[in-house]
Amino acid sequence: VSDSRERVEPRCAVKEWMKQQLLRGYSAAVVAGTESRAYLEQLGLSPEAITQPWDVVDNQLFSSAAAAAAAESSKSDPEEFLCVSRFIAVKNHLGLLRAYGLYQQAGGRWNLRLVGSGPEEAAIRAGVSELPKPERVSLEPFRQLNALTDVYGKASAFVLASISDTWGLVVNEAMAAGLPVLVSSACGCTVDLIDHGSTGFCFDPLDPRTLAQLMHRIEAQSAQERLTMVVAARRRLESFSLASFSQALQDAAAYASANPAFSWRSRCIAQLLSHRLQ
Repeated sequence: VSDSRERVEPRCAVKEWMKQQLLRGYSAAVVAGTESRAYLEQLGLSPEAITQPWDVVDNQLFSSAAAAAAAESSKSDPEEFLCVSRFIAVKNHLGLLRAYGLYQQAGGRWNLRLVGSGPEEAAIRAGVSELPKPERVSLEPFRQLNALTDVYGKASAFVLASISDTWGLVVNEAMAAGLPVLVSSACGCTVDLIDHGSTGFCFDPLDPRTLAQLMHRIEAQSAQERLTMVVAARRRLESFSLASFSQALQDAAAYASANPAFSWRSRCIAQLLSHRLQ
């Protein structure tokens, strides 16, 4: 199983060679999406041996639960952007706050809700205090699944500004919940899930001005434009469902059974790695 991507970090030639040797002993793989598939192919695994997807959520659960929560919410509740992620540096909350500050300065009316926990919380709170209207940002602790669907249901749009993210399952959740999404181009899911302007919007996480502009664009969407985007997003998610995940596992098992692989090099590398991890 792999969701690694080649572009996430600088690659060491020795480590890449070891991975190539290790993969000689594997018969099949299940990957997250397009980029992780390309990386395994680059390392020498046959395209026919690779199935997808791996990174999926229960789309129906998020769709129905979020719809129920939205129906129960008051129409007087303020509209808000939602970000659900750990409070760590690579999730780029400070970059998101810079963009949100520009959005506020240009007359943006929606609130911002940050849900999560982690070592960057103090820095995030400091960043909030420097905004033109800090009272429009709320920080809330991590939620378990049942409570999280309620949060999605009451949000107006979702944003994830990570400067590095292997996939970003919260994007699957938000799209399934019926939210327009703004997703960093550094997230692994963007290649497979985000068709810019159709299923969501994609942005450079180091460019807060563009993100602020996209926030305004989301705010200005008509009801029909929003519905069109949500429908397109859910259609895209059909290839990233529990059923497609189950089928990928079955296909990988069938291929591995019919094409068993064996390599002494792979076995030696595996032994070496297991000793180093002990």
